[in-house]
Amino acid sequence: MASHLGSARVSSRRAQTKSAKGKKPRAAQKGSKASVGVEKSAMASAKIGDSRKNHDNSAPATPHHVNTPQKTKAKASRPMPAVINTPQWVVDTRRSLGVTQDVFARMVGVTTRSVAGWESGRQINESSLRRIKEMRRLRAELGKVMEPDFIPKWLVSPVEGLGGMSPVQALEHGETDRMWRAVFLLGSGLPL
Repeated sequence: MASHLGSARVSSRRAQTKSAKGKKPRAAQKGSKASVGVEKSAMASAKIGDSRKNHDNSAPATPHHVNTPQKTKAKASRPMPAVINTPQWVVDTRRSLGVTQDVFARMVGVTTRSVAGWESGRQINESSLRRIKEMRRLRAELGKVMEPDFIPKWLVSPVEGLGGMSPVQALEHGETDRMWRAVFLLGSGLPL
């Protein structure tokens, strides 16, 4: 199939060159076998999405009347504010919770080395960035229901509403929903 497409391009270029000299090429005659072959191969090339480049800077092989598929734009993600994803932002998030790099790494689901790297300027991947944002929301909610000095103690202490696990352990085990439920119950005044 590739050799067929290549020969169609060559014959198409020949047709363009001959028509440029004033002679009407056979491929350009309507209804001729050569004309149909060129049009079919051009459409096949457009459907396949041929990515080979034309290095001789000549006109494209696809005739102008053939519909080529439009490129679809990738879904644009919302740009992050400049203050997010900076080393100081990560340090501030961790310190606002009052935890060490090790405990923060457990909460986010990464290694201590990753947290140290972020705090020294290394790039944060998208999933970890979401988790860090979640830890900022957690700090904001906990700040509404308890004293800031008690937050780090609560995070590592067993909680009855979590089946005896600490909130950090719940996060490590992927039970984020249970941890958020415990925070909600703390705020509502209902017993855990």
